[in-house]
Amino acid sequence: MMQILYFSDCFADKICSYKSDKTEIKSLKKDKGLTEEQLQKLKMNQIYTENGMKLVEELQIMFGQMMQGHINYANPKGVLNHLMEKMSNRKVEVGLQKDLVEFLGLFFECLEAGFSISKEVYNEYNSKNFKEAHIINIFQGNLRSFINSSENGKEISKKKESFGCVILNVKDRNVENAWKSAWKTEISDFKISDDSEERCTVVKREFVSDIPEMLIFQINRVEYTDRLEMVKINTRFDFEKELYIDQFLETNSKDVLKNETDYLNVENQLNILRAQLEMIDNYYGEQRSLLGKN
Repeated sequence: MMQILYFSDCFADKICSYKSDKTEIKSLKKDKGLTEEQLQKLKMNQIYTENGMKLVEELQIMFGQMMQGHINYANPKGVLNHLMEKMSNRKVEVGLQKDLVEFLGLFFECLEAGFSISKEVYNEYNSKNFKEAHIINIFQGNLRSFINSSENGKEISKKKESFGCVILNVKDRNVENAWKSAWKTEISDFKISDDSEERCTVVKREFVSDIPEMLIFQINRVEYTDRLEMVKINTRFDFEKELYIDQFLETNSKDVLKNETDYLNVENQLNILRAQLEMIDNYYGEQRSLLGKN
């Protein structure tokens, strides 16, 4: 994961150009006109912020070693130790087959603390639009969710919200199918409004309104049994090198919804053909697979 972040120009530039500002909070108030609310918030997070600065500096050291040595990998021990010992009050397991999204959430949260009074952010205390997030903006986008009646297609509500990653189910076989399944949900017994007890079955669809600089996908390869035992799913999953996300953009949502029926008919035909091919594969064996399992 650290290697991927290193090769992300937008992330690496933020880290390598970082310069910490050790100015006392009193000086910040005097020179930069902080409100009492902003000042109190800084006081409460001062220790956490200083540890966040150290985390960014540890990451700078690791990236510097990679740049100076012209290598693609460096030992992340210093970064991970500081993250887990100094900054985390919750236990996050690190290693193979662990929850990457949970770790990334903690990692970005701690980095953000270090950037909160860095020189890069420092000038924004005088801005009319006070902002806190910087690192997280690289990985966070916005989506628009639409809730429509499944009976007549009438729009019931829509709202804008942020998202950090797209969670894909490995059983959907490829990115396109998994993304569509993840962002289309049927909800039964949906309450139409707070002022009414009327309920109906609806379909919730989501479309990207603002694309993040770096889009994160999580492939969900596990499921739980009735005994809450974790089972890994080994179904083949194709992840294309190039992704065409036009159908997931809010600007194209009307066309997507308009042509959805025709698309579903074609998709059903493809599923029938795939099922027939799987029957042939099961008969002849994987050595003569028509689906590329071997």
